[in-house]
Amino acid sequence: MVIPSNARLIWDWFKEKTNIPDFGIAALMGNFQAESGLESVRKQGDFTRDRAPSKAYAAKADAGNLNDFCKGEIGWGLAQWTFGSRCADLAKLAKSRGKSVGDLETQLEFCWTELTNDFSNVLYTLRTAASVRIASDKVLHVYENPKDQGERVQKERAEYAQAFYDAFHEEKAKQDKTADILARLDKITEELEAIKADIKNR
Repeated sequence: MVIPSNARLIWDWFKEKTNIPDFGIAALMGNFQAESGLESVRKQGDFTRDRAPSKAYAAKADAGNLNDFCKGEIGWGLAQWTFGSRCADLAKLAKSRGKSVGDLETQLEFCWTELTNDFSNVLYTLRTAASVRIASDKVLHVYENPKDQGERVQKERAEYAQAFYDAFHEEKAKQDKTADILARLDKITEELEAIKADIKNR
């Protein structure tokens, strides 16, 4: 799997800013993938290449016109937040940071704020789940809570989550292997230099 740039940013943010284990991070990302394709500037139903409708929707909200944004009918952003008060809280956070409602890091911060407050039961599962599937289902049923939560949806989101988990762990394994090889080469170089110095001193 080629890791998309947004996926790397999201993974790294949760790794650096939170204490959620990898199963939990992957579960969030799998659900975000299903909801928005990991796009923070995405209005529900906007599948255009340039996402112009989404950008216009965000600009309107950023300008302070929140009538549509907080109406509770249109999903927005990574998690496709829809409920009026949640969208209002996201807009409030974005404004306090001087950012757009479409800003990726602001949305990640908002997600973390929700998890540590209103969704602490979800956070508990993300921290303790013994598998990606368990964590993914919890995000689906409680944090996202879409109308369709059937087995097909559960399976799809868990598969997305597992793919992210595997991709980042495979990458980490390759990095560790490369680091080990470089360390061995450094050691060999040091030994060769020591042998050269010994020969010169004879």
